[in-house]
Amino acid sequence: WNSWRSKHENPILAARQQLEWKELTLSEDGSITGLTGGLLRLGPFKELRSHFHPEPYGEIYHFLRGNGQVKLGEYTEKLL
Repeated sequence: WNSWRSKHENPILAARQQLEWKELTLSEDGSITGLTGGLLRLGPFKELRSHFHPEPYGEIYHFLRGNGQVKLGEYTEKLL
């Protein structure tokens, strides 16, 4: 697995912005669009940074565990 961690100046935001990925369809010549097929692992109470996909590229998410509830456009604080 590869990993990415935010370098945001706010340590609270930086702690929320981290993920791991595994490339499954990496070609020999690389890809100008980045990950072309693979797995994205995002832990509980983590968030994806805002990003953009030009046509015709996009993403599909398949959730393997959890309750299936996803908050779009907002961060949900941990409930203890």
